[in-house]
Amino acid sequence: MLEEKRTMGFKYEKSARLMHKLDELSCSYDCSAGLPKDLVMAFTERKPNWHQSTQEHLISATHEVAVYLRKHGIPAYMIDKSRITKTNENFKPYIFTHEQIRQIFHEADRIETRKSISSHIFYPTVLRVQYGCGLRISETLGLRMKDVDLKENLLYIYDAKTHKDRKDSLKKKQKNSGKEMLMKCVGCLA
Repeated sequence: MLEEKRTMGFKYEKSARLMHKLDELSCSYDCSAGLPKDLVMAFTERKPNWHQSTQEHLISATHEVAVYLRKHGIPAYMIDKSRITKTNENFKPYIFTHEQIRQIFHEADRIETRKSISSHIFYPTVLRVQYGCGLRISETLGLRMKDVDLKENLLYIYDAKTHKDRKDSLKKKQKNSGKEMLMKCVGCLA
């Protein structure tokens, strides 16, 4: 299916990732008679931390697979697109005050040194990099030595939330006060 879409000129990257996840999940189901309803329902069931659009993408991708399979004579459960769980998403982020941020950094800096554990370096640095560069935790924890360019003061972030790579500059304060800490921290991650 992916090959067919790509030969027609579609990039088909996001759907390809979703279909790969569907394929992985299908290993736990009996698919000998086509695409079963229980697999489709398990794949598209809304998880508590999902945004509504996540479920919409999964239902859409599963619907496409079912259409493709039926077109080729393979039985497939066709999910009803109205199954999307409607929610009133009035997300309001919590915004920390400058004093609260200062207190968080202060507490992180007070972490004690332990034998063979670099927590006293890791946590203060991770918090400062996240705060200063606006990184998500998964992006921060995905950093490796090769992703940090201290000469150019850049961080290279791979496979971010939108599955795109980007680079971010280290802010002046981080660059001056945290170079050594950052290298030690990234060394812990390598």
